[in-house]
Amino acid sequence: MQTRTIPIGEWRPFLDGFSRQHDGWLVNVEVDSLEYGAQPEIEDLPLAGISADTVSAGEGTIEIFVGREPDQRATHTIAHATGLALEQAESGADVALQVKAADGTATLLRFRAPALPETVDHVVAMRTRR
Repeated sequence: MQTRTIPIGEWRPFLDGFSRQHDGWLVNVEVDSLEYGAQPEIEDLPLAGISADTVSAGEGTIEIFVGREPDQRATHTIAHATGLALEQAESGADVALQVKAADGTATLLRFRAPALPETVDHVVAMRTRR
């Protein structure tokens, strides 16, 4: 497993590209805190996008949007985000995105099935046309 830290100045363009590349992929989101441990927030919903709003030099807000149908849409907001890292398998497939916050919590977005985007682009495109 490889981890790549994304500098705060690159959050917006990185997350824009990440969102386009993984649009519709099934994700799970969990929040890990010292007080409560790991808690699932979102389970097996299609990724609709991730955005970043950099507030100051050291932190910003990241929002994760999921769901296609009105009854399954959800937004998970990480306020005071201080770190963003991408975990990749040895094959180069994206496995998870980790967001750290100033309060010590870590939000982890995991793909249900990590794969190289070029191996699923056609499948995702066909599924979204239906």
